[in-house]
Amino acid sequence: MLHEEFALTLRDATNFLTSSYVVSFLNTLFSILAKPFSSPLSGIAPIVEIALYIIGLCKGCKGLSEIESITG
Repeated sequence: MLHEEFALTLRDATNFLTSSYVVSFLNTLFSILAKPFSSPLSGIAPIVEIALYIIGLCKGCKGLSEIESITG
């Protein structure tokens, strides 16, 4: 049961990091396609990307340090 919590924490971290990369890709794609137009998402997307990335890193570090404390 205890190991499932670590696996869920690491899975959540992976989901946040993947979401960050998807937002980054979509922001890049929209900026290329909508070059002549100003997009309202161009200011919000980098903030969302950074927030998702930081949350993913924090959750990943937390999950790995908890596993290390038990196995080490």
